[in-house]
Amino acid sequence: MAKSSHKNSSTSNQKKKRKSTKKNYRQTIITVLMALALIAFVLPDLLPLFTGGSGTRTTSTNSNSNSNSADMAEPTFTKEGELSLISSETGETIKRLDIEKADNDMERNFGMMFRKSMPDTQGMLFLFDKAKQQSFWMKNTLIPLDILFIDENRKINTIHANATPLSLQSLPSNGDAKYVLEVRGGFCQQYEVNIGDMIEWQ
Repeated sequence: MAKSSHKNSSTSNQKKKRKSTKKNYRQTIITVLMALALIAFVLPDLLPLFTGGSGTRTTSTNSNSNSNSADMAEPTFTKEGELSLISSETGETIKRLDIEKADNDMERNFGMMFRKSMPDTQGMLFLFDKAKQQSFWMKNTLIPLDILFIDENRKINTIHANATPLSLQSLPSNGDAKYVLEVRGGFCQQYEVNIGDMIEWQ
């Protein structure tokens, strides 16, 4: 009888241990699932803090839509130099501008996006490592622009006047360009800037 009692007691203890193990296993799964749900809920709010947001200018990226400009703060103009437009006919200065430079991929891709105004005393100068066929578009660009493509000798070889805001149409250079100048739409007509004119900056 003693042996039988011991076996019953041992079997009962084993069942309790199995139940306890199963209970702990379920609790672990529930805890993990709750943690994953919390991470999924919080991560979208934290991610921008680490990525710094995202932004894009040249037509190397395929896209069919413009970003929501209402959600983007307007960038401020930063003077980084002065540029003169020189007449090819007279050699005289046509107009002097304060310029902001775009000389790396991030700045070139962002360009004039989300700017809501530009006076005729300012412009943005894009600088590339070498002269080649260039093509720009107006994605996320809210104001009309004159886009001037300039060769390695600093001579204007292409002018796209009054480029349409937000348009995804490709605006290519006629020949190789090492520099691109963007100014307010209508600028070239107002100041009679033409193909063949030169630029100088410092």
